[in-house]
Amino acid sequence: MPGAIAKLRIEGLFGQFDYEFPKAESGAQLPADVLVLYGDNGSGKTTLLNLIFHSLSPANNRGHRNAIKKIPFKRFELTLSGGEKIAITRDSELVGGYCIYAERPGGATLQTNFSIQREGKFASDDHERDFIAFLKRTGQSVYFLRADRGIFSDELPLPDAEAMLRDSRAVGATDEAEAALRYAARFPLRMSARLTPEILRGPSLMQAMQLAADWITQQVLRAAKRGTGSTQGIYSQVVKSIAASVGAGEEALGDEAVSSLASTLESLAARSRDYARFGFVPELRVQEMLNIIRSAQVQALLPIIRVLQPYVESTGASFDQLAPVHRVTSVLIDSLGGFYAHKSVSFNVNTGFAFRTLRDSKRIDPTWLSSG
Repeated sequence: MPGAIAKLRIEGLFGQFDYEFPKAESGAQLPADVLVLYGDNGSGKTTLLNLIFHSLSPANNRGHRNAIKKIPFKRFELTLSGGEKIAITRDSELVGGYCIYAERPGGATLQTNFSIQREGKFASDDHERDFIAFLKRTGQSVYFLRADRGIFSDELPLPDAEAMLRDSRAVGATDEAEAALRYAARFPLRMSARLTPEILRGPSLMQAMQLAADWITQQVLRAAKRGTGSTQGIYSQVVKSIAASVGAGEEALGDEAVSSLASTLESLAARSRDYARFGFVPELRVQEMLNIIRSAQVQALLPIIRVLQPYVESTGASFDQLAPVHRVTSVLIDSLGGFYAHKSVSFNVNTGFAFRTLRDSKRIDPTWLSSG
Protein backbone atom coordinates (compact mmCIF):
# COMPACT_ATOMS: atom_id res chain seq x y z
CA MET A 1 0.00 0.00 0.00
CA PRO A 2 1.59 3.32 -1.07
CA GLY A 3 2.45 5.54 1.87
CA ALA A 4 2.04 2.83 4.49
CA ILE A 5 4.47 2.72 7.40
CA ALA A 6 7.13 0.12 6.57
CA LYS A 7 9.46 0.47 9.54
CA LEU A 8 9.26 2.07 12.95
CA ARG A 9 11.85 2.50 15.68
CA ILE A 10 12.02 4.45 18.91
CA GLU A 11 14.75 4.68 21.53
CA GLY A 12 14.51 5.99 25.09
CA LEU A 13 10.72 6.37 25.19
CA PHE A 14 10.07 7.78 28.69
CA GLY A 15 13.79 7.25 29.16
CA GLN A 16 13.41 3.45 29.44
CA PHE A 17 11.77 1.76 26.42
CA ASP A 18 13.27 0.84 23.04
CA TYR A 19 11.01 -0.59 20.32
CA GLU A 20 11.64 -1.64 16.73
CA PHE A 21 8.96 -2.82 14.29
CA PRO A 22 9.88 -5.10 12.60
CA LYS A 23 13.23 -6.22 13.99
CA ALA A 24 16.09 -5.11 11.73
CA GLU A 25 17.51 -8.62 11.46
CA SER A 26 14.22 -9.96 10.05
CA GLY A 27 14.55 -7.91 6.86
CA ALA A 28 10.75 -7.64 6.76
CA GLN A 29 8.39 -4.69 6.56
CA LEU A 30 5.27 -3.93 8.58
CA PRO A 31 1.99 -5.16 7.12
CA ALA A 32 0.49 -2.61 4.76
CA ASP A 33 -3.11 -3.00 5.91
CA VAL A 34 -3.37 -3.50 9.69
CA LEU A 35 -0.83 -3.41 12.51
CA VAL A 36 -1.94 -4.08 16.09
CA LEU A 37 0.12 -2.80 19.00
CA TYR A 38 -0.51 -4.46 22.35
CA GLY A 39 1.21 -4.33 25.70
CA ASP A 40 0.92 -3.34 29.35
CA ASN A 41 -0.64 -0.05 30.40
CA GLY A 42 2.15 2.49 30.53
CA SER A 43 4.34 0.76 27.95
CA GLY A 44 3.91 3.66 25.51
CA LYS A 45 1.35 2.49 22.93
CA THR A 46 -0.72 5.68 22.90
CA THR A 47 2.37 7.88 23.13
CA LEU A 48 3.88 6.12 20.12
CA LEU A 49 0.65 6.62 18.14
CA ASN A 50 0.67 10.30 19.12
CA LEU A 51 4.24 10.61 17.87
CA ILE A 52 3.40 8.96 14.54
CA PHE A 53 0.36 11.21 14.11
CA HIS A 54 2.23 14.45 14.81
CA SER A 55 5.29 13.41 12.80
CA LEU A 56 3.33 12.73 9.59
CA SER A 57 0.73 15.53 9.84
CA PRO A 58 1.79 18.51 7.68
CA ALA A 59 -0.62 21.24 8.88
CA ASN A 60 1.36 24.13 10.28
CA ASN A 61 -1.38 25.68 12.45
CA ARG A 62 -2.36 22.71 14.64
CA GLY A 63 0.58 22.41 16.99
CA HIS A 64 2.08 19.16 15.64
CA ARG A 65 5.71 20.21 16.06
CA ASN A 66 5.08 21.63 19.53
CA ALA A 67 3.31 18.41 20.54
CA ILE A 68 6.42 16.40 19.63
CA LYS A 69 8.43 18.74 21.83
CA LYS A 70 6.52 17.47 24.89
CA ILE A 71 6.82 13.72 24.16
CA PRO A 72 9.73 12.14 26.11
CA PHE A 73 12.07 10.11 23.88
CA LYS A 74 15.64 10.08 22.56
CA ARG A 75 15.28 8.97 18.93
CA PHE A 76 12.36 8.22 16.63
CA GLU A 77 12.66 6.83 13.11
CA LEU A 78 9.88 6.18 10.64
CA THR A 79 10.15 4.76 7.10
CA LEU A 80 7.28 4.72 4.62
CA SER A 81 6.77 2.06 1.96
CA GLY A 82 7.69 4.62 -0.69
CA GLY A 83 11.16 5.00 0.85
CA GLU A 84 10.59 8.32 2.63
CA LYS A 85 12.34 8.51 6.00
CA ILE A 86 11.92 10.77 9.01
CA ALA A 87 14.21 10.74 12.03
CA ILE A 88 13.71 12.91 15.11
CA THR A 89 16.49 12.92 17.69
CA ARG A 90 17.66 14.60 20.89
CA ASP A 91 21.17 14.85 22.26
CA SER A 92 20.49 14.89 26.01
CA GLU A 93 17.10 15.85 27.44
CA LEU A 94 14.06 13.65 26.80
CA VAL A 95 11.74 16.58 26.12
CA GLY A 96 12.16 19.96 24.46
CA GLY A 97 13.98 20.85 21.27
CA TYR A 98 14.92 18.21 18.73
CA CYS A 99 16.70 17.61 15.42
CA ILE A 100 14.84 16.53 12.29
CA TYR A 101 16.25 14.49 9.43
CA ALA A 102 14.00 13.90 6.40
CA GLU A 103 14.92 11.96 3.27
CA ARG A 104 12.98 11.26 0.08
CA PRO A 105 14.21 8.83 -2.62
CA GLY A 106 15.72 10.77 -5.47
CA GLY A 107 15.42 14.06 -3.59
CA ALA A 108 17.58 16.17 -1.33
CA THR A 109 17.76 15.44 2.37
CA LEU A 110 16.72 17.97 4.98
CA GLN A 111 18.41 18.44 8.35
CA THR A 112 17.14 21.07 10.75
CA ASN A 113 16.39 21.88 14.38
CA PHE A 114 13.14 22.71 16.07
CA SER A 115 12.93 24.94 19.15
CA ILE A 116 16.66 24.95 19.79
CA GLN A 117 18.03 28.02 18.05
CA ARG A 118 14.63 29.75 18.03
CA GLU A 119 12.09 28.96 20.74
CA GLY A 120 9.10 27.11 19.32
CA LYS A 121 10.27 27.40 15.70
CA PHE A 122 12.50 25.75 13.11
CA ALA A 123 16.10 26.80 12.67
CA SER A 124 14.91 28.95 9.76
CA ASP A 125 11.72 29.79 7.92
CA ASP A 126 13.10 28.08 4.81
CA HIS A 127 13.64 24.84 6.74
CA GLU A 128 10.08 25.03 8.03
CA ARG A 129 8.67 25.42 4.51
CA ASP A 130 10.86 22.60 3.20
CA PHE A 131 9.79 20.17 5.93
CA ILE A 132 6.09 20.95 5.53
CA ALA A 133 6.49 20.46 1.76
CA PHE A 134 8.24 17.12 2.40
CA LEU A 135 5.32 15.89 4.51
CA LYS A 136 2.75 17.02 1.95
CA ARG A 137 4.60 15.18 -0.83
CA THR A 138 4.24 11.90 1.05
CA GLY A 139 0.52 12.14 0.29
CA GLN A 140 -0.53 11.08 3.79
CA SER A 141 -3.96 11.75 5.28
CA VAL A 142 -3.47 10.81 8.91
CA TYR A 143 -6.39 10.24 11.30
CA PHE A 144 -5.98 9.58 15.00
CA LEU A 145 -8.83 7.98 16.97
CA ARG A 146 -7.97 8.56 20.62
CA ALA A 147 -9.05 6.52 23.64
CA ASP A 148 -11.80 9.07 24.38
CA ARG A 149 -13.17 8.41 20.86
CA GLY A 150 -12.19 11.84 19.63
CA ILE A 151 -10.96 11.86 16.03
CA PHE A 152 -8.15 14.22 15.05
CA SER A 153 -6.84 14.95 11.58
CA ASP A 154 -5.66 17.85 9.47
CA GLU A 155 -8.53 16.91 7.17
CA LEU A 156 -11.16 17.69 9.83
CA PRO A 157 -12.39 21.09 11.08
CA LEU A 158 -10.89 22.43 14.27
CA PRO A 159 -12.91 21.67 17.45
CA ASP A 160 -15.35 24.23 18.82
CA ALA A 161 -13.19 25.89 21.49
CA GLU A 162 -16.09 27.87 22.96
CA ALA A 163 -18.10 24.68 23.61
CA MET A 164 -15.02 22.96 25.02
CA LEU A 165 -14.46 25.88 27.37
CA ARG A 166 -18.02 25.61 28.68
CA ASP A 167 -17.67 21.83 29.13
CA SER A 168 -14.32 22.17 30.87
CA ARG A 169 -15.78 24.64 33.39
CA ALA A 170 -18.60 22.20 34.11
CA VAL A 171 -16.09 19.53 35.16
CA GLY A 172 -13.70 21.88 36.95
CA ALA A 173 -10.95 22.68 34.47
CA THR A 174 -7.50 23.50 35.75
CA ASP A 175 -6.24 27.06 35.30
CA GLU A 176 -3.90 25.83 32.55
CA ALA A 177 -6.72 24.11 30.67
CA GLU A 178 -9.04 27.11 30.90
CA ALA A 179 -6.30 29.49 29.78
CA ALA A 180 -5.56 27.27 26.78
CA LEU A 181 -9.22 27.03 25.84
CA ARG A 182 -9.68 30.79 26.18
CA TYR A 183 -6.72 31.31 23.85
CA ALA A 184 -8.11 28.76 21.40
CA ALA A 185 -11.50 30.45 21.32
CA ARG A 186 -9.87 33.79 20.57
CA PHE A 187 -7.37 32.50 18.00
CA PRO A 188 -9.01 29.45 16.37
CA LEU A 189 -6.32 29.04 13.70
CA ARG A 190 -3.67 28.61 16.38
CA MET A 191 -5.76 26.60 18.81
CA SER A 192 -4.22 23.15 18.39
CA ALA A 193 -0.87 24.44 19.54
CA ARG A 194 -2.51 24.93 22.93
CA LEU A 195 -5.07 22.11 22.90
CA THR A 196 -2.69 19.26 23.55
CA PRO A 197 -4.01 15.79 24.56
CA GLU A 198 -3.24 16.46 28.21
CA ILE A 199 -5.22 19.72 28.10
CA LEU A 200 -8.16 18.07 26.36
CA ARG A 201 -8.20 15.04 28.68
CA GLY A 202 -6.94 16.83 31.77
CA PRO A 203 -10.02 18.52 33.29
CA SER A 204 -12.10 15.36 33.81
CA LEU A 205 -9.09 13.36 34.96
CA MET A 206 -7.95 16.01 37.43
CA GLN A 207 -11.50 16.44 38.68
CA ALA A 208 -11.80 12.69 39.37
CA MET A 209 -8.51 12.69 41.26
CA GLN A 210 -9.51 15.76 43.27
CA LEU A 211 -12.89 14.27 44.16
CA ALA A 212 -11.24 11.07 45.37
CA ALA A 213 -8.65 13.00 47.39
CA ASP A 214 -11.35 15.23 48.93
CA TRP A 215 -13.46 12.22 49.91
CA ILE A 216 -10.53 10.46 51.59
CA THR A 217 -9.56 13.66 53.43
CA GLN A 218 -13.11 14.17 54.69
CA GLN A 219 -13.28 10.58 55.93
CA VAL A 220 -9.93 10.94 57.74
CA LEU A 221 -11.04 14.15 59.46
CA ARG A 222 -14.34 12.61 60.54
CA ALA A 223 -12.59 9.50 61.84
CA ALA A 224 -10.09 11.60 63.79
CA LYS A 225 -12.92 13.60 65.36
CA ARG A 226 -14.86 10.49 66.33
CA GLY A 227 -11.89 8.48 67.57
CA THR A 228 -9.98 11.00 69.65
CA GLY A 229 -11.33 12.90 72.63
CA SER A 230 -10.52 16.53 73.19
CA THR A 231 -7.10 17.49 74.49
CA GLN A 232 -8.75 18.62 77.72
CA GLY A 233 -10.46 15.24 78.09
CA ILE A 234 -7.22 13.31 77.60
CA TYR A 235 -5.36 15.44 80.14
CA SER A 236 -8.24 15.02 82.58
CA GLN A 237 -7.77 11.27 82.36
CA VAL A 238 -4.02 11.66 82.89
CA VAL A 239 -4.58 13.81 86.00
CA LYS A 240 -7.06 11.25 87.40
CA SER A 241 -4.57 8.44 86.80
CA ILE A 242 -1.79 10.31 88.56
CA ALA A 243 -4.08 11.12 91.49
CA ALA A 244 -5.14 7.49 91.76
CA SER A 245 -1.53 6.34 91.87
CA VAL A 246 -0.67 8.59 94.81
CA GLY A 247 -0.80 6.68 98.06
CA ALA A 248 -1.50 3.44 96.27
CA GLY A 249 1.53 1.96 97.90
CA GLU A 250 4.04 -0.06 96.05
CA GLU A 251 1.58 -2.28 94.28
CA ALA A 252 3.58 -4.84 92.42
CA LEU A 253 2.92 -5.40 88.77
CA GLY A 254 3.86 -8.68 87.21
CA ASP A 255 5.68 -9.30 83.96
CA GLU A 256 2.32 -9.99 82.33
CA ALA A 257 1.12 -6.39 82.80
CA VAL A 258 4.37 -4.96 81.45
CA SER A 259 4.31 -7.35 78.52
CA SER A 260 0.69 -6.44 77.74
CA LEU A 261 1.45 -2.72 77.68
CA ALA A 262 4.55 -3.23 75.55
CA SER A 263 2.61 -5.41 73.12
CA THR A 264 -0.14 -2.79 72.81
CA LEU A 265 2.36 -0.03 72.09
CA GLU A 266 4.13 -2.14 69.45
CA SER A 267 0.78 -2.92 67.83
CA LEU A 268 -0.12 0.76 67.71
CA ALA A 269 3.27 1.56 66.19
CA ALA A 270 2.73 -1.06 63.48
CA ARG A 271 -0.74 0.29 62.70
CA SER A 272 0.64 3.84 62.57
CA ARG A 273 3.13 2.78 59.88
CA ASP A 274 0.26 1.56 57.72
CA TYR A 275 -1.68 4.78 58.24
CA ALA A 276 1.39 6.98 57.80
CA ARG A 277 1.71 5.54 54.28
CA PHE A 278 -1.15 7.83 53.29
CA GLY A 279 -0.36 10.66 55.71
CA PHE A 280 -3.33 9.84 57.96
CA VAL A 281 -1.19 10.01 61.11
CA PRO A 282 2.50 10.48 61.94
CA GLU A 283 4.37 7.23 62.49
CA LEU A 284 4.57 6.40 66.22
CA ARG A 285 8.06 6.05 67.63
CA VAL A 286 7.65 3.92 70.76
CA GLN A 287 11.03 2.26 71.19
CA GLU A 288 12.31 4.78 73.73
CA MET A 289 9.08 4.46 75.70
CA LEU A 290 9.37 0.66 75.65
CA ASN A 291 12.97 0.81 76.88
CA ILE A 292 11.90 2.97 79.83
CA ILE A 293 9.03 0.67 80.77
CA ARG A 294 11.15 -2.46 80.60
CA SER A 295 13.92 -0.96 82.71
CA ALA A 296 11.73 0.89 85.26
CA GLN A 297 11.74 0.05 88.94
CA VAL A 298 8.78 -2.00 90.10
CA GLN A 299 7.38 0.84 92.22
CA ALA A 300 7.36 3.16 89.15
CA LEU A 301 5.43 0.84 86.86
CA LEU A 302 1.97 1.51 88.28
CA PRO A 303 2.07 5.32 87.78
CA ILE A 304 3.65 4.86 84.34
CA ILE A 305 0.93 2.47 83.22
CA ARG A 306 -1.85 4.65 84.63
CA VAL A 307 -0.47 7.73 82.86
CA LEU A 308 -0.03 5.90 79.56
CA GLN A 309 -3.43 4.22 79.60
CA PRO A 310 -5.45 7.27 78.39
CA TYR A 311 -2.94 7.79 75.56
CA VAL A 312 -3.07 4.15 74.51
CA GLU A 313 -6.87 4.01 74.60
CA SER A 314 -7.29 7.29 72.73
CA THR A 315 -4.79 6.32 70.02
CA GLY A 316 -6.35 2.89 69.62
CA ALA A 317 -9.84 4.39 69.31
CA SER A 318 -8.59 6.84 66.68
CA PHE A 319 -6.95 4.06 64.68
CA ASP A 320 -10.14 1.96 64.86
CA GLN A 321 -12.07 4.84 63.30
CA LEU A 322 -9.45 5.25 60.58
CA ALA A 323 -9.49 1.55 59.66
CA PRO A 324 -12.40 1.68 57.13
CA VAL A 325 -11.03 4.62 55.12
CA HIS A 326 -7.56 3.06 55.28
CA ARG A 327 -8.91 -0.16 53.75
CA VAL A 328 -10.66 1.72 50.95
CA THR A 329 -7.58 3.85 50.22
CA SER A 330 -5.31 0.80 50.21
CA VAL A 331 -7.54 -1.02 47.73
CA LEU A 332 -7.73 2.07 45.51
CA ILE A 333 -3.98 2.72 45.41
CA ASP A 334 -2.96 -0.94 45.11
CA SER A 335 -5.53 -1.49 42.34
CA LEU A 336 -4.37 1.58 40.44
CA GLY A 337 -0.77 0.45 40.75
CA GLY A 338 -1.71 -2.91 39.27
CA PHE A 339 -2.83 -1.27 36.04
CA TYR A 340 0.54 0.33 35.31
CA ALA A 341 3.85 -1.23 34.37
CA HIS A 342 7.10 0.50 35.34
CA LYS A 343 5.24 3.11 37.41
CA SER A 344 4.20 3.55 41.03
CA VAL A 345 1.09 5.20 42.43
CA SER A 346 0.93 6.77 45.88
CA PHE A 347 -1.42 8.96 47.87
CA ASN A 348 -0.91 11.34 50.76
CA VAL A 349 -3.78 13.12 52.45
CA ASN A 350 -1.73 16.34 52.47
CA THR A 351 -0.47 16.30 48.87
CA GLY A 352 -2.89 14.05 46.96
CA PHE A 353 -2.03 11.48 44.29
CA ALA A 354 1.47 11.04 42.88
CA PHE A 355 2.66 8.94 39.95
CA ARG A 356 6.36 8.12 39.52
CA THR A 357 8.61 6.04 37.33
CA LEU A 358 10.05 2.99 39.06
CA ARG A 359 13.36 3.43 37.30
CA ASP A 360 14.37 6.82 38.71
CA SER A 361 11.34 7.84 40.83
CA LYS A 362 10.67 10.89 38.64
CA ARG A 363 7.20 12.35 39.10
CA ILE A 364 4.81 11.97 36.14
CA ASP A 365 2.13 14.46 35.19
CA PRO A 366 -1.14 12.48 35.59
CA THR A 367 -2.41 13.76 32.24
CA TRP A 368 0.43 11.85 30.54
CA LEU A 369 -0.60 8.50 32.00
CA SER A 370 -1.56 5.68 29.69
CA SER A 371 -4.93 6.16 28.00
CA GLY A 372 -5.77 2.60 29.12
